[in-house]
Amino acid sequence: MTRMEQPIKLIPLQPQHIPLGMQLKSWANWNQVEADWRLLLQLSKGGTFVATIQGKPVGTAVTIHYHTFFWIGMVLVNPTYRGKGVGTYLLKAALAYAKPEGAVMLDATALGQPLYQSLGFQAIGEVARLERNTPTLFSIPPHYNIQAMRQKDLGLVIGYDQDKIQFRRALLLQDFYERAPAFAFKALQGETLMGFCLGRSGSHFHHIGPIVADNREVAQALLAQALLAAPRRPLIIDVPIREKDWLAYLVERGFTMQRSFTRMCIGDQQHVHESLQQYAIAGPALA
Repeated sequence: MTRMEQPIKLIPLQPQHIPLGMQLKSWANWNQVEADWRLLLQLSKGGTFVATIQGKPVGTAVTIHYHTFFWIGMVLVNPTYRGKGVGTYLLKAALAYAKPEGAVMLDATALGQPLYQSLGFQAIGEVARLERNTPTLFSIPPHYNIQAMRQKDLGLVIGYDQDKIQFRRALLLQDFYERAPAFAFKALQGETLMGFCLGRSGSHFHHIGPIVADNREVAQALLAQALLAAPRRPLIIDVPIREKDWLAYLVERGFTMQRSFTRMCIGDQQHVHESLQQYAIAGPALA
């Protein structure tokens, strides 16, 4: 049947669609768990879409407003329905929802990048996904005081995060902390906060990130502590390629390149480059 005979329609993505999202992400071999979908629904505040063909749900897209820009993630299409315009339809809906407000960003896979370029997105950076299976641990630089993060620290951490990366994601940080406090650490020098690390467990890997820090040495100390806390299971970290020394440090210590993403933007880029001022991001679905 032609596309004209099978019109694509959109409905809001709701909690009852989480099993659909889990099936789609499984076909794509992504790492999300149900808690990630619940967080995305909380963050989106209305910018979520399910594409249907003849009433059958076949794709998803999620749009998040981070105040200085919008983020598009979880653009997933049932493999049987790829090539029928579903991804384009979802992206245009997300852009229509977000674009009047300013910049829109996403992390593109190699497969999706031509579509995003055709809609006007431009590359502004690259993110490397690194994987680690070996249990070897890192040494912790001695002159930083790495402590477990506590609930009472969240306000300070949220303020520090916003100052460093210039966008607001308090709900995300709180969710990650509450889900996986064992991965949550802060770095102090005296009484001054120098950085923090969070993480979570996914369906295939533990995911370390975000890591936000004053400098690379602090990021190394935070990651070393997170690795001590991580159960012996493969883990991933998504690293903006802005500091070659940081990437080289991770590779030297047993991380291997799994794949990369291209960070892309459409609209005003005044604030968007700050999004890459992290040593590890929360993940390509979340910036």
